[in-house]
Amino acid sequence: MLKNKIAAIVLSSAVALSLALPALAATYNVNSVRLIDSSGTLTGVRIVVTVPPDTLTSQDKLRFTLPTDLRMTSSNVNLSVPTVGSGLANQFRAATVTNSNFNGAGSGNDFVEVTVSAYATEPLPDGLSAIGEGRLIVDFPDMKANGLPSGDVRIKAEAASNSVFTNTAITVGTVGSGSVSVSVDDVKTITSSGNERLDTIYFKEDRTGALKPDGTSIKLKLPSGFTWESTGTLQSVWGSTPAEMGMTISEGSDDRELIINATSASQNAAYFTLIGATISVDESIAKKGDIVVNISGSTTTTPSSFTIAKYGDYSTNVTSYGDIPTISAGKNGDTISQIGAFKIEEEVPGSLIPNRTITLTLPEGARWGLEGEPLQLPTRSGESKDGGLNEFTWSVVDREDANRILKATIGGSESTSAARLIYEKAQIATAADFSGDLAVEVGGTAGINGKIVLAKVTPVATVSVSEVRSIALGLGDQPIGDILITEGTKEAFNKDQSELGSEVEAPNDATVNLQLPIGVFFSGTPTVEVVSGDLLIESGSVTTNLNGSDGTQGSLRFNIRSSSTTPSTIKVSNIRLTTNRTVPEGDIVLKVRGSAVNKSGFMGRGTAASAVIGRLITAAPSEVRLESSFQINSTRYTSSGVEKTMDVAPYIKDGRTYLPVRYVAEALGVPSDNIIYDPDSGTVTLIKGSLVAQMTIGKKELKLNGAIIPMEVPTELVAGRTMLPVAYVARVLGTAITYDEATKTVTIK
Repeated sequence: MLKNKIAAIVLSSAVALSLALPALAATYNVNSVRLIDSSGTLTGVRIVVTVPPDTLTSQDKLRFTLPTDLRMTSSNVNLSVPTVGSGLANQFRAATVTNSNFNGAGSGNDFVEVTVSAYATEPLPDGLSAIGEGRLIVDFPDMKANGLPSGDVRIKAEAASNSVFTNTAITVGTVGSGSVSVSVDDVKTITSSGNERLDTIYFKEDRTGALKPDGTSIKLKLPSGFTWESTGTLQSVWGSTPAEMGMTISEGSDDRELIINATSASQNAAYFTLIGATISVDESIAKKGDIVVNISGSTTTTPSSFTIAKYGDYSTNVTSYGDIPTISAGKNGDTISQIGAFKIEEEVPGSLIPNRTITLTLPEGARWGLEGEPLQLPTRSGESKDGGLNEFTWSVVDREDANRILKATIGGSESTSAARLIYEKAQIATAADFSGDLAVEVGGTAGINGKIVLAKVTPVATVSVSEVRSIALGLGDQPIGDILITEGTKEAFNKDQSELGSEVEAPNDATVNLQLPIGVFFSGTPTVEVVSGDLLIESGSVTTNLNGSDGTQGSLRFNIRSSSTTPSTIKVSNIRLTTNRTVPEGDIVLKVRGSAVNKSGFMGRGTAASAVIGRLITAAPSEVRLESSFQINSTRYTSSGVEKTMDVAPYIKDGRTYLPVRYVAEALGVPSDNIIYDPDSGTVTLIKGSLVAQMTIGKKELKLNGAIIPMEVPTELVAGRTMLPVAYVARVLGTAITYDEATKTVTIK
């Protein structure tokens, strides 16, 4: 066991020593890995050799060997020993080439052998106080390839086993066929007016010899409808020049083709341009839009096609830009009323003519401002490309207070490049009853026509009622269903009163006004509460009012204390109405109005939402008689012509027709508050005028104003509803009943 432990310690020490050795070894770095053709020339190769301090020995030798099929074109290998830091001597005192094989002069691969000397005990040069690391720079001459295989080109570094120099392979290049990148300086927009000069086209080799001298080095082919009119000239940027490569440029057999050909490969990676080429357009064939050139030939190019220009007419388009916002109706001069951006874009330069105009006309129920003054006008976005056009002059131009037409006047001179103008942050005002797409009509003397949608306008609110009940003319204290008022967006019921139009009612408070038709009034004050969202209603502000100079119109008002951050819902319950005898038969429409929902002040358009909350069914008699129909096994019934739904259906049992007492009573005018159920005793009490009727679940008796009336069958409870034979229902409610056997329908009058 002890021997094993000793062996383990010795082994671990040996491993640790072997792992530490590389820290004392030389490192090799190359300035760049060059791209080279299989028969190209590798130039500018530099290898930097670095050794740690106190590791170099004089007369150490280091050999660099080239791969087969790569030869140095001269013996000009340059060795240099740079400084390594302030006050430090480079450990390499000197380095010389002591053996070599250049350009295949000897047998085997080309190589260069370097012998170095190191500082030891001799005095250091003036100004140096210590010996630092060693650093040797080896600059190779040009190296010519002769059929190198694809892949990495490596120079092998070798030294003796006891040397600080390590044996390794240094990647100095990569062999491949290479490619030429093709690009255009700028994509110009052209017309069919004549010879159109293109912007400069750039050609750049990624390595020496990438452009192939093979009859058709590069071919540029235009799409149908376009032909090369003049070929332009070739100019060098750097590397081998077009003249050195014997480069020519000419049209092909098809005048849509332009051929660039070289008679010899580059010696240094070439970068050149084609300047001044022009094309012509055949209007009968050419398609508008991008002019895409296809590239072919013996040379590999990147990409294989590119857009060289755009073709268009002298015209301008106006379109919406970016996301179309959703805004709330009834707003005026705040961020809620900010519409979407729009883009004015020329197809070709000069399409927009100075002193001509572009008009943007809003639909009815929307306007650019109040009383002749615009709100926030459109501003030009930083994303715009003005093409040399000056800013437009904007103004609202229609008469009086309509303010629907916004005009832009084009100033300055024509554009020099196709303008792309993006306008944003314009604000509008909309009527309280406006909803749907804000479709803006484009016109003016600039010749632009069409419509663009710049916003989606949501209603301020929607109104619903739990039940549309029939209301008798000339009677008071008649109950109706609960009303729900839901905001279309957050802050639709707005507390802020700073941007009110002059026609807004109750301008001093953030008021919601629920307005009834003329001749209809609230009996008492309903309950008003927020049932969802975070809208706050001013405490104690709920009041009923008589609108109009003669007080002939009822309304319910309350004030907003704080606007919502999420769309909120208001519930109005415990509502009772009184009608006079002048009201025509038909729907009772509730309107949502007031300064909290309408800030824009459009004349005659102050209703933000409305709904039918009841129906007036007869002229005003001294006593109203109602009619309802129930069908066996159906949960749908009609009450004074209005179809409704129950949660239990009438049925026939033992030859008797059972009806749900609550639905029959409500249909015949008994208020829901006068239908009382005592779950402890199972007793149902109905109060209709002076009549009080009682029945108990499971008992065969009725009580009418205290008098007991025997029944042949007991009252039943089905699905939580009290069911009574139809004959006793008639007796309780004092109604006439008919039964249609064919349709299984009970009619109660």
